[in-house]
Amino acid sequence: KWALLSTHGPHFVPIIGFTELEKIMLRFATLDNEAGMRSDAIIDLFDDVFDMYGIEAAQLGFYACDHASGNVAITRKTQVPMIGCVSQRFNLAKQALMREHSDLLVQVQLLMVKLNTIKIGTIFVRWTLLDRLDDGLVDFIHTPPMDVQLKALHEDFKNLESVNKKLQTSPVSLLDVRALFDHVVKHYLPTDTQLSVTSELVKFPEFENGVVKVLAGKVRALTRTDKAAVVKLLGSTNPSKAEEDADGSPKKRSFAEAALSKEAPTTSVAHLKSVPPTSNDISRLFSRAGIMYLRLRLSLNSMTLETIPSLWYNRGMWDASAVAQAVDKNRKKRRVAD
Repeated sequence: KWALLSTHGPHFVPIIGFTELEKIMLRFATLDNEAGMRSDAIIDLFDDVFDMYGIEAAQLGFYACDHASGNVAITRKTQVPMIGCVSQRFNLAKQALMREHSDLLVQVQLLMVKLNTIKIGTIFVRWTLLDRLDDGLVDFIHTPPMDVQLKALHEDFKNLESVNKKLQTSPVSLLDVRALFDHVVKHYLPTDTQLSVTSELVKFPEFENGVVKVLAGKVRALTRTDKAAVVKLLGSTNPSKAEEDADGSPKKRSFAEAALSKEAPTTSVAHLKSVPPTSNDISRLFSRAGIMYLRLRLSLNSMTLETIPSLWYNRGMWDASAVAQAVDKNRKKRRVAD
């Protein structure tokens, strides 16, 4: 995963590595100028980070990022499939649905602006209800038909909010996202442009379709382009140790075992559930970084500012004893230098 964060000073690029078992922030890089935000510069940054950790480019299975055009350019140049953040797609879908009811929402906004005044506020202190014929609000209070529409719209927004919470708080797979989006499109047709399988926001549909089909147990339904897109994630098809006899030859399965094995997901299929469909963790990191990178702190060493979010994100990989060892090692180096 990666994304771009712009503040009042430099720009920042957090790079997070995803494996089947864990996710690690590899670097929280600093970019001093706009030239560093170009796709070629970001690719060079990736090369430096991969060289630091001994990661080969062939090991990359996919990118997870937002739908910015610069990110799409990077994925095209590196020929690595990209998963666009589904939370961003869902927000765009909600905006499209809100535009369908723009006139009604404008009326609500006008009423809220009118109510948010000192004069009206004093009225609410004395009375909890306002008369519909009140001179100051007669042009803004909703008619009974509008109230019916607003109640229906409120229920729609509650339904969409439940989907949004599921994307934000629960570990969901691409298969779960497909089921959620299909359910939303079924009930709210204006969201089809953003949430459908053929949406223009999906830059690598073959890859996402391949992952969804494998997770759904429809491996035989994979097309040739789907297989080519997910071949790195499927892994080896050789029999595992549990499926081999003591002499190394494949273990012969009974008729019943052969039938059940078709339904049981292999290890290479099961780990596809860890493919992240969202970039919500990076959005939360940006919120924290926005507090961390204030103008008063821009005079600090850039390496210090890069290290703080990395330590916070990877806090499960170190503890107080690791800090003590690092401090002790640093002291020994200073003594030798002196």
